[in-house]
Parts: sequence; C-alpha cells; structure tokens
Amino acid sequence: SKGRDDLKAEMNKWEKNNRRFSSSPKSRRRMLMWGAFAAALIALLFLLFDPTPSNEKLFAQHFQPYENVMMVVLRGTDTATNPASKAFVLYESEEYASALAVFEAVLDTSQHIDLEFYRANCLLQLGQTEQAISVFQQIRKDSSARFNPHAAWYEALGYIQLSQFAKAKAILQQVSTDNKNPFHEQAVNLMKDIDELKEK
Repeated sequence: SKGRDDLKAEMNKWEKNNRRFSSSPKSRRRMLMWGAFAAALIALLFLLFDPTPSNEKLFAQHFQPYENVMMVVLRGTDTATNPASKAFVLYESEEYASALAVFEAVLDTSQHIDLEFYRANCLLQLGQTEQAISVFQQIRKDSSARFNPHAAWYEALGYIQLSQFAKAKAILQQVSTDNKNPFHEQAVNLMKDIDELKEK
C-alpha cells in the first residue's frame, strides 16, 4: 500500500543519512534502538492493513479437516478395486478436490453417512460452505451416526466462514455443554474468540 511504501522510503532515507555516524558505540546503540522501533512499527502496519477478513482468520485458526479414522490407508497399494480407499488416500494427501470427486462417485452408488461426513469436510476445505453445512445438518439429524457429534462442530465452523456468528454460537453452546462431544473444549474457546471479535 502507499502507506507502507512511504514508510519504507523514509527508512531508507534515514539509513543513508545516518550511516556516516555509525562508527561510535553510542551511534550504534541509537541506530539499534531506532531499528527496533521501525521493525515494530512495520509489524503494526501489517496487522492494521491485513486485508484478510476476520471471519476467515477465525475459521483458519480453528478448522482442520477431520482425520481419517475410517480406513487404514497403505500407500502404494492398488485402490482400483476399492474406490473408498482411493478417496481416503487422496484425502490424507490433502488432495481434497480429487477426494471429493471420488467420495461423490462412491456415494452415487451406495449411501454411507460416514462417508458423507468426509465429503462435507472436503466441501468445507474447498470453500463450498453452504453445501457442507447442508450435509452436516443431515448427519446431525441421524442420532445413530458415528460422526453425529462431530458434525455440529464443523457446521458451526461453516457458519463462521459465512460470518453468521449467531448461528455458529447457538451450535457451539450445545457442543460446549456436551462433555461427550470431542470438541466441547474447542467450542468454549471458539465462543470466546467470537466475542472478542465482536468487541473489536
């Protein structure tokens, strides 16, 4: 930005003008002090002019695609006869777009709500947030689903990505009071972060 460019120009000018005084210990100490001040000022400017929206920062701090606990994946094995295995190989390799395509192909032939959970994780990672939320909602309706508690946490993260903080907090409140939910502590911390964000 123009402000940063002007600051850098002034610093370069200051450095050239003061280079000839750098031989004495007193001058070196003064230069070190001003150098530290300038570095702190630049860091502050980067924070103030960071273009990343606050909701995206908050989402990035708390979101991590859920680990594969469904299937042991052995690298180098033939996955042609087991498409689900191929999907998880891609998922663990963080190739989420390719993993999503395979998950959807598998789910077109046979419904499996646990695979839907991982499909929704791929959608959320890829920014297809509304679709991901819809899948997580379906999982939450099935009380017998293995990832029913987990889906609530990820649905809340989806609302954060959409800046719908009230909806996110309503779900997080439920998660935080359920000691059996593996994300109940994270939910407490995330609600605090949302409150701090609103205060800024």
